[in-house]
Amino acid sequence: MPRGLHLASCYLPNDRFVDAFFTDLASGLARLGQEILLLPTYEAGIDGIQHVRISYDLAGYTELTHARAGPASGLLPDAFGDLEAAWSHRQIGAADMAEGIGACAAFFARLLDEMEPDSVSVWNPAVPQGRLLQMACLARGIPFFGLERGVFPETIRLESREVGAQADLVLSPALRSVLRDAQPRRDRFEEIRLHYRQRDFSRYPMSPARGRSEFRRETGIPEGARLVVLVLSGAAGHWAPRSMHGSRFSSPWFESAQEATDALLEALPDDVWLAVQDHPVDFGRWSPKPHPRLRHVHRVHLQTLFDAADVLAFLGATTVQHEALLAAKPLVLLSRSQLSGYGLAYEHRGGDLAELLDRALRHEARATHAEAATRYVPFLFDHLLFGPPGGPARQVPADLARHLAGLEAAHCASADLRIERWLNRAAADLALEPEAAA
Repeated sequence: MPRGLHLASCYLPNDRFVDAFFTDLASGLARLGQEILLLPTYEAGIDGIQHVRISYDLAGYTELTHARAGPASGLLPDAFGDLEAAWSHRQIGAADMAEGIGACAAFFARLLDEMEPDSVSVWNPAVPQGRLLQMACLARGIPFFGLERGVFPETIRLESREVGAQADLVLSPALRSVLRDAQPRRDRFEEIRLHYRQRDFSRYPMSPARGRSEFRRETGIPEGARLVVLVLSGAAGHWAPRSMHGSRFSSPWFESAQEATDALLEALPDDVWLAVQDHPVDFGRWSPKPHPRLRHVHRVHLQTLFDAADVLAFLGATTVQHEALLAAKPLVLLSRSQLSGYGLAYEHRGGDLAELLDRALRHEARATHAEAATRYVPFLFDHLLFGPPGGPARQVPADLARHLAGLEAAHCASADLRIERWLNRAAADLALEPEAAA
């Protein structure tokens, strides 16, 4: 009977790659006498893997449990409410926010106490309920990770806490030191670039790829004009208001996408155009103020943007900036990201943006950035990313299974019994009214 039990949340229904990855991970864990239990925010789960459905937004936990945790949560209610409103696209009153936090905290507390998992992997911990799950693990001394689709398509990454601007590539001194000392590997870099050039790995539905001239004709950008393309991350739409410290850490220099857009237009020469593409999930939530040399686009194929741009700029820790490394275009970072500090891009640090953009448009650091990319990209695929067998990532789900299996603690009951304990009693107890439970 398996004794090791590993929980993993997931917010992506019907994602072929993610489903296959979890299926392979479950098989790898089973071979090592371990069990995985998924916590999906969608009804179906994944065939062949046991699951307990959770809620994506905090309000859903008030339906899963009548229990409420106490107020000593260590949270800033206003900041947490702003974050929840950003991710759920709904405004929430203070009383409902407090109730949702209390219900979510109580639900995860009981879940962890009954399941006694050996590890918990939290999908995109930036979502408020993910933060609460991490806090519940921390309070109990349970190893936990941040989990997300990798910075390149068809990969998965496991982080010690966050998956964006506070990822291990940003915060870990040991990892940063090792990566900086890594040797350039041009052959490995070209192998990875060829892999992605031969496939279309769009993460979200996109318009069909088209040529540079066709894109410019459709958007009214003159054929001979230089073009800067600004790509926004999902988080970049969630920075206003800036009540959560994480938003001020991620983007110390620009409070919003509009502020960054205005700064670029002011700093760019009069003959340079700007196109802004927002994150696919943010369409309709924000549009830049009109400007003669500005075009706002949505779901344009990334290869089209890469081909059309003279310079690619990024706000937020979007994974697209990693794919852009393979395009050999000058990159401008307007906020912190996993690329920061590795010599890969022109990094804005609050100084003269016009001077920085001039350097990028001339691509004066081309050789330096190219060599840094041949160090950075192979390192990620060899040491940080997990992918399917036969892909460019050296580590596969079986490697992750071995890592998780090594975290097993002592238990009085098997994993199956602990899962059964939850399914047969604890979940029903939580759903009872307090009077009935008494």
